[in-house]
Amino acid sequence: MSEEDGHAILERLMKKYHVEKKWHPSKFRIGINTIKSFKDKSEDKIILNNGDLIFIDIGPVYLQHEGDFGKTFLFGEDNSERGQIIKDLEYIFEKVSSKWKEEKLNGVDLYRYARELTESLGHQLNERMTGHRVGDFPHHVYYRGGLNEFEEYPVKDLWILELHILSKCGTYGAFYEDLLYEGERA
Repeated sequence: MSEEDGHAILERLMKKYHVEKKWHPSKFRIGINTIKSFKDKSEDKIILNNGDLIFIDIGPVYLQHEGDFGKTFLFGEDNSERGQIIKDLEYIFEKVSSKWKEEKLNGVDLYRYARELTESLGHQLNERMTGHRVGDFPHHVYYRGGLNEFEEYPVKDLWILELHILSKCGTYGAFYEDLLYEGERA
């Protein structure tokens, strides 16, 4: 499977579920391309192999409301290092999200904490991939910057916490994003 094949699957699924509009292009990254930031062009001809990481990022608009979903998956056998970066990312996300709930941190301090936590686990936080506001389409009417620049407390249910961490060796990364909300995660 190539990244183009993955994109085609995402497009078919969005069509199947009646998603007619997206507020950002979908991303389907494999292997070395998982270190790329959102706007970076993927290296060509990357094919999915056993033990590779894949991440997807979709931004559907449904009933004039923006959604955003991004997650990393491990294909095939569990490679301890690649599997571990996904576990580390989930841990970092949960800790940062909890800190937001408990201490009412602003966006700048949230990303400072995320960077410290990421580095303590031996990874690097890609600070070019930052959270953002969502809501009624288009969200840029309300705020254009990233969550990492937001100097106020991010209101629940309006902000996406977006984390992209890179491996020590720099050959793979893991990406995850979800809404900041006060309930329990499933």
